[in-house]
Amino acid sequence: MEKTIIQAAISFATEDFVTPGHDEVIMRICSILERRGIQGSFHLTGEFARYLRRENRHELIKVLRKHEIGYHSNTHGCLPFIGDVCENNNWNDAVAVLMEQESRGIMDITEIIGKRPVYYVLEFLKAPQLITAIKKLGIDLFGIAFQPGGQAFTNYCGGLHLTAPLFGVESPPEIDRLDGMKQRFDEFYNSLGRENIFKIFNHPYKFLYDNQVEAWHSVNPFYVGYDIHQDFKAPQKSLYSENTVNQLFKDFTGLIDYVLDKGGRFKTTSELAAPYRVKYPDYVEIARFTELAAEFEKKFDWIENRNERFCPAEIFGMLVYALNRYFINGVLPEKIPLRKLLGPTAIMKQGRKAEISLRGLQSSLRHCDAEMDFEGSIPHALELCGKYFTPGDLRLPLLKLFGQMSRGITIDKAITIYPGQINPDISSKSPFCDNTWNRDIYPRGFSGHNICAMAANQGWTFKPLKIKQ
Repeated sequence: MEKTIIQAAISFATEDFVTPGHDEVIMRICSILERRGIQGSFHLTGEFARYLRRENRHELIKVLRKHEIGYHSNTHGCLPFIGDVCENNNWNDAVAVLMEQESRGIMDITEIIGKRPVYYVLEFLKAPQLITAIKKLGIDLFGIAFQPGGQAFTNYCGGLHLTAPLFGVESPPEIDRLDGMKQRFDEFYNSLGRENIFKIFNHPYKFLYDNQVEAWHSVNPFYVGYDIHQDFKAPQKSLYSENTVNQLFKDFTGLIDYVLDKGGRFKTTSELAAPYRVKYPDYVEIARFTELAAEFEKKFDWIENRNERFCPAEIFGMLVYALNRYFINGVLPEKIPLRKLLGPTAIMKQGRKAEISLRGLQSSLRHCDAEMDFEGSIPHALELCGKYFTPGDLRLPLLKLFGQMSRGITIDKAITIYPGQINPDISSKSPFCDNTWNRDIYPRGFSGHNICAMAANQGWTFKPLKIKQ
């Protein structure tokens, strides 16, 4: 059987406004792409866009405008340090701070380049608070993700994330580099799944110097302290010779031509994502939800039903709605609204075994349903008769209760709640199960512990996406 034509996005982290020659490198990259009819995806920081305006780089602005523009944060996550914002604030405060800061970069890029960013890339996407803030600012496509791959795109925290394989073309100069990249691409191509989507990525500044020796961000320790008034230093020890730069471009061009000769088709990040923007139903009929509930009782994870996929937060939201309507009207609703809910937005503590009266449950579910409508997330704790339980604690007891209602069985006057699994199965797998998240370049004492806990909570929102038929 003939292999499906491969589709690739080629993206560039465009952030270095310090190193001489960086602008010319971008111009050269664009020239290579344009001669081959390829539209690249360039994700810019707000600082880089403001630099272009300050230095009157009109020609580079004009060239970039021909390509897809993404967002790489306002200051590369440095001011304020996004890790600190998410680690040391509650969910709502972190989202508010990030929206205030990141809106500045989006507006400046839109004004200066003349195109609004359509996707977002940054290493801090480990933090779901950041995803939420960027979504609220109107960007719901994320060009790289930390969560498990195995499919081209996933839903996580309400965003559309590219999880297709990544193919970096950033290795330093070496003998027969192009042949090595071709061989690596062949191995990569043969290992692709049936979707045959992947992403080539590059930092333009790596055409100029060996960032493992010295880079613009290593001579300017941005995450430790960032001052817009400082005089930024340019790397000196790691700069390549002109011949080396030319050879790197020759290798880069050779690889692009090799991919094209193999039948590869280059698309923008948003073009690759378009078929995965599946329109789900606004309402789910009760008969169908009964099927979903039966599967959710067996599997604490995303569920596929009738060729559509539902994440645990969506199913839990429908479950609470159905039970609440039963208590109000005496019958289950014919249709249940499908709400796009976040997972819990605070750290959860497991409850204890308890007997809860149906009357007490009825009151709590009414409050829970209203809270989910208002907050857009499932609660981290539900109060039942003075005791607190996580949504995970309540999953099986509520599903059992729904089963009795749907079959017309007389329900008891009380339910027994046992300590349950707090988060879905995916949250126990790497990288959701990480306890800390840190790098040497981050401020001393930063652990990322709370960020990891929030990421695990958002396992409630995870589901792989299928291409729409």
